[in-house]
Amino acid sequence: MTPLEANGALIAHEEYHHLGFGESNARAVQDECQLASLRRSSMFRDSQWIRCLCLAVLASSAQAQTPSRSPKQIGEIIHTALQAVIPPEKHPESHAMADVAGRKIRLDYPRTMAAFGLANNADVRAELGLTHAVTEGSTALLEDCDQMGMGACKRLGRSAYAYVEPISISDSEAKVRVHVVYVTTVRSKRTYLSTWITEVILTRSGSGPWRFLRLGKGMIS
Repeated sequence: MTPLEANGALIAHEEYHHLGFGESNARAVQDECQLASLRRSSMFRDSQWIRCLCLAVLASSAQAQTPSRSPKQIGEIIHTALQAVIPPEKHPESHAMADVAGRKIRLDYPRTMAAFGLANNADVRAELGLTHAVTEGSTALLEDCDQMGMGACKRLGRSAYAYVEPISISDSEAKVRVHVVYVTTVRSKRTYLSTWITEVILTRSGSGPWRFLRLGKGMIS
């Protein structure tokens, strides 16, 4: 094994344990690999692909999510988690939140709904009850971006591509993982993709509304 391969395998191993990717489904790993393919630097891209392959092996053993809550309840969890991570106003407490605050949310509905075990159709989407601030998104929004800063990134623009996947949900606590991809522009006017993956912990009392409690483990790249 070359040093590059060893490094990629180590990254995957660490993320599996510390970020909980073993609980993600195979589709989640597929998009991680699609994001990696956007990297134009061959050394970085190779390391990312090794990471993706390792994650795919780990994720293949995970069981598919099955819905244990109604679409309305799941929609409330998704909405609260997104508002915690992509707030409509500036959020000085977190550098990552400050970077994405106020951006339009382009939610990958198919991926999010599959992660929660929901059918992806108009009726179920309506039952989610997400606000008008959330519009549909897909990885196609990222195709004109690259990590060399040469892409225009006009498709994503000032929006944030996002999807949500459950980790654990009980009657009083919900833990989900929110993935956010957004554009960062540096002084040279080059644009780069930035990725923020974080756990969000929500809580509620009885049958009351879900409320943001705190952020859990996360990663920015």
